[in-house]
Amino acid sequence: MKLVYTAGPITKGSQWQNGAQADDAMLELMMAGVGVINPMLTMWSGACRKMVNTYPASTGVNCLEMPTRPEAKAHGGFQKISHKHWLDMDKEIISRVDAVLRLPGQSSGADEEVAFANEKGIPVFTDVAECIRWATT
Repeated sequence: MKLVYTAGPITKGSQWQNGAQADDAMLELMMAGVGVINPMLTMWSGACRKMVNTYPASTGVNCLEMPTRPEAKAHGGFQKISHKHWLDMDKEIISRVDAVLRLPGQSSGADEEVAFANEKGIPVFTDVAECIRWATT
């Protein structure tokens, strides 16, 4: 199984739209039998802790409802991690994947991730279908 890293905008533009496009790509890749690392999911890091503190299990609030809540975004210590540190971690992950899928949208971080992948000779795709064809043949 090939493993693909999705690179795209997180904080520029609508975080909801950015997350949705990353989710769509991730689902398509997974349905085709391709492994996916989706760093856009990190924008919710820490949200579970805040939700547990705000809505204890005894309230019966389902965690699947959380992403629709405005307070469900990065919280606590995760906000203290610098952009450079996130990118350094992402580059370490990219060095271990088979390909990178660059999603649409302005992102200096995603551009840096693509440049890193290119330096390492890791294939970079801009089309989900093309990436799937490559990964499944």
